[in-house]
Amino acid sequence: MQRLKQLIEIYKQNNSVPTLKEILKDFPDLSERTVKQINYLAKMRIKGIQDLTDTLVDASKEEVDSAIMSLWFELRSEWMRYNAVNNYNMVMHGKADDMSVILSAFISNLIVQLEAMLEKEQIEEMHNIMVKVQYSHA
Repeated sequence: MQRLKQLIEIYKQNNSVPTLKEILKDFPDLSERTVKQINYLAKMRIKGIQDLTDTLVDASKEEVDSAIMSLWFELRSEWMRYNAVNNYNMVMHGKADDMSVILSAFISNLIVQLEAMLEKEQIEEMHNIMVKVQYSHA
């Protein structure tokens, strides 16, 4: 199953968190504790993807596709939260929180990798759903 193999590849590529290491180079003043927190949160996110791929080994194509889209929504929601924090901090304090910026970039990278697995129409439809969620005021 091609998409499951692609999802496994995302897990493998990010397991050592190379993207995160590259991002962290741009933040030399982070405390050791903050770096540990960021690494922990990123590794937990990757572990979740690994758990998903392990679970989907015998799944149908439809189940794999559904899981990939659900993961996209989960990551996109998380990215939106970090982005909201970043924007609020910029407006209120003139500076975004470094940890939030880093995790936002890391999650964004995972989203891009997932989107490479999806059809353009699927991505557009999912984006439209998230825009409605983000900007609806009940």
